[in-house]
Amino acid sequence: MCLIFPFTLNGATLNWFYRLNPRTINSFDSLKQTFVDHFMIHTDHIYSMDDLYMLCQGEDEPLLEYVTSFSPEYSRCPETDDLAAVGPFKSGLRESNFRYLVHSNPWNTYAELIDLR
Repeated sequence: MCLIFPFTLNGATLNWFYRLNPRTINSFDSLKQTFVDHFMIHTDHIYSMDDLYMLCQGEDEPLLEYVTSFSPEYSRCPETDDLAAVGPFKSGLRESNFRYLVHSNPWNTYAELIDLR
């Protein structure tokens, strides 16, 4: 069933599915519960790229926490693709070596940036 599940998704739900960390779901029940936990609380507001530009990494916030907070917000933006998410992500980074690296290289997708962590 887990293999068929992604074919039933589109938009934000499909974005969410492809962003799951590999080997974190070991059964359909686990997949179902993870899906429900993520989307049941977030059905009242459809996010746009403008919402992503409002996210900023805090002065003392570790990069992993920023990514962890940015990724779910991005998954709720059905009209924003992986290329368009690069701008808001870069914009929200605080001054750091990572920010310099991100701004000095041409990244094609948000997924490429996340792989740098």
